[in-house]
Amino acid sequence: MNRIPLFVMLMLFGVAGVAATPKTIADFGGESFLNLPNVQLARPRRDAYIHNHFPIHTPGMTPGKIRGGELALPHDTAKLHPSFFVIGYDKYSVHWANANKTQLLDVSAKGFVVNVESAAQLEQLRSILKPLSLIAVSGSSFIELWGVEHYPFFVHQGAITQ
Repeated sequence: MNRIPLFVMLMLFGVAGVAATPKTIADFGGESFLNLPNVQLARPRRDAYIHNHFPIHTPGMTPGKIRGGELALPHDTAKLHPSFFVIGYDKYSVHWANANKTQLLDVSAKGFVVNVESAAQLEQLRSILKPLSLIAVSGSSFIELWGVEHYPFFVHQGAITQ
């Protein structure tokens, strides 16, 4: 005789009768947050922002070799953060990114350019490294958080490599 486990029976018959209804814990009156006015925001011109954003310099970060290894991350879930890479506008960074392009694309890594003089230079990097995504930012946080003074480097699953 075939026996059906108890938990399967509970799942088949017990769940059908369960219905979750929202419970009001507290009502302080006023309007619902869902009744917001319809506000139309003007889209900023991308080129206006980009051209006023330069130059990007990160004092303390230069092209060079890094010591790879595990990063000092606050907890294991930090390993779930998106992969990214850091480069500058220099031959060493471009060569490194081209050599590692397949791996960077495989993990959908986003690129941060920490030393670049102009929007034209950033666009040149984007065209060379297409279809990788690049944004110009200061790299001072990498120095503060991990003591990284050189680039290019790649951060993936809680480890930094070059």
